[in-house]
Amino acid sequence: MTKIKVQYAVFFIILFFITACQVPKHAYQAQEEAILNDLYNNENDARGKIALEYLLKAEQRLKVEQFKQAELVLLKAVEVNMYENLTSYYLAQTFFYLRRYNEALSYLKTINTAFKQYPRYHYLLQKLKGDVYFSLDQKKEALIAYKKCLNMHSEDEYVKERVEALKSLE
Repeated sequence: MTKIKVQYAVFFIILFFITACQVPKHAYQAQEEAILNDLYNNENDARGKIALEYLLKAEQRLKVEQFKQAELVLLKAVEVNMYENLTSYYLAQTFFYLRRYNEALSYLKTINTAFKQYPRYHYLLQKLKGDVYFSLDQKKEALIAYKKCLNMHSEDEYVKERVEALKSLE
């Protein structure tokens, strides 16, 4: 077998193993509801409150794996036209869980650098990007996203494993 065929065989074995051990949804949702509640409590604009109510409802739907319902709530949040980065993040997360990876990626690409004002979400954004790229078999992009993630939180074992798996294919 040629070296490339062996690399691809190893990659698909690793891919199968990692996707079989799916990302637990709580990995993305550990502190998000608390952050959203804090934003809601400090929001003075009526439209902002409405947008955050939708985001909180979507967060609740995601926790109980009601992904289609979360999508519907988030599409209402899009119409409010506030907290666009957070709305895009939650839509991307929802589409990831629904295995609609191209749609997830399109929303991830709309999130601009202003998202860095929420460090927790910025970290989770990189992790989600890595997972989406990985699911789309875009190894190079996945590795870049995971490395950014590790720069923010070097103790994330899940991300470390993904980086090592992807590095072994280079």
